[in-house]
Amino acid sequence: MISKEIKFLLTHSSIYGLGTVTSRLVAFILLPLYTRYLTPKDYGILELIDITTGTIALVVSLGIIRSMSRFYYDEKDLNNRNIVVSTSYVVYASIAILCSFFLFSFTDFIAEIGLKSRSYGNFFTISFISMLLGGLIDIGVMYLRLIKKSYIYISITISRLFILIFLNILLIAHFRMGVLGILYSSLITRTLFSVIITTAIVYRTGLVFSLKLARDLLKFSLPLIPANILNWLVNKSDRYFILYYISVGDTGIYALAQKLGSAIHSLITRSFLMTFGPRRFEIINRNPENTPHILNKIFTYYTFIMVFIGLSLSVLVPEILRLMTTPKFYAAGPLVPLVVLSMVIFGLRYHFEFGILWSKKTQYYGYINGLTSFINVGLNFLLIPNFGIWGAVFASLIAITIHSILLYLISNRLYPIPFEFFRVLKMFSLACFFFAISIFISTSSIFIDIALKIGLILGFSATLVGLNIFTQEEKSKLRDIFSDTILKITSRIKPITIDRRP
Repeated sequence: MISKEIKFLLTHSSIYGLGTVTSRLVAFILLPLYTRYLTPKDYGILELIDITTGTIALVVSLGIIRSMSRFYYDEKDLNNRNIVVSTSYVVYASIAILCSFFLFSFTDFIAEIGLKSRSYGNFFTISFISMLLGGLIDIGVMYLRLIKKSYIYISITISRLFILIFLNILLIAHFRMGVLGILYSSLITRTLFSVIITTAIVYRTGLVFSLKLARDLLKFSLPLIPANILNWLVNKSDRYFILYYISVGDTGIYALAQKLGSAIHSLITRSFLMTFGPRRFEIINRNPENTPHILNKIFTYYTFIMVFIGLSLSVLVPEILRLMTTPKFYAAGPLVPLVVLSMVIFGLRYHFEFGILWSKKTQYYGYINGLTSFINVGLNFLLIPNFGIWGAVFASLIAITIHSILLYLISNRLYPIPFEFFRVLKMFSLACFFFAISIFISTSSIFIDIALKIGLILGFSATLVGLNIFTQEEKSKLRDIFSDTILKITSRIKPITIDRRP
């Protein structure tokens, strides 16, 4: 049973991951463009606009996407499942229209609060329109995940990214529009795909609204709104502390460090969660007795992948910055390993939270996020004025660690899962040891440094296997799973044939 679930998660997460890898690849492709045509101040402005808009999106979305994924599998009939999707669309669209009147009336005020200047009001207007359209895309993407259409998802993702690359290069490099060019690129892309995706899905599901279901969706999701906002305080508020205590330029340096360090979250956790999020409810409905064992093994293997990718990124980040950016951005490098560690710990919460979600006691998110946001804000007040952006990194790491621990303690009481913490701790310890060695690798050639560090990363994998952290049975099963998964993925990629008939 566990082998089947690992194969399923690997197959679909790999496909979703391909989209995420493409997205991160695009980010790396555009990084030289951004760092040459944008200053650290511009980068900081872009980050603060993104965070402000993202915070408002938490309120506008009302957690509808998460509710839709929770209630979809409660319905056994396809027609009822379609009603869940169409009702989610109607609820979101109604709230988005109402909120738009308020948002567009206060863009200058929001710019004053978010960037200390009303002159950026038009930037927020563009960003808000993109945000409202993005919600429609997010509902459509969740629907594709629920019906396991991962190949359609990857096609949409890659198409969006190619259009975004073209528009960014055109507006930033050719027309020299700076931050405004990035915002317009996002707006044009989201407008196009929100129309295409929403039209296609509503045509498939029909447009049926259930008032009772809408109430149930909101009842489940409303406690998530304050919880999500408080969660934002833990993860994002440090940018504003840096802005007000230091400068917008330092905010840009910190934003780049966060972007590089959180690549592990985008690459692994988000891709994994696209499959695992809805799948875990399907698992417990189908096989309740064996679910704790299955979730435990998934947790262990997920953590191994996170630790391996996290170590690789942390070891190679100095060379990445030297190859992809200019010297004015090099100061972000030393911050990245701590950001990576934060993201590894952050990803564990998606395993720990299952008991809260399964019992539908989402009010616990509010309690946990309230406490950890209070801790994080306090640490930001204490550390950032004294230690600058280093204080922000440590404040975030401490708050995220506390949050994950609290989530585990409460959720595991509601639904116990026997996580293998000792094995995970051995992985962490070994990774820290190899990272410490990498600090001393420095030669006159960047390419020699890269070669030596890649050898070190491979040495970590070999040592992990040699220490028997995985049993012989697990090694054998994992080899079979990876082989079968690769064959399954490649077998679905059909070659293009040309019909030569007249």
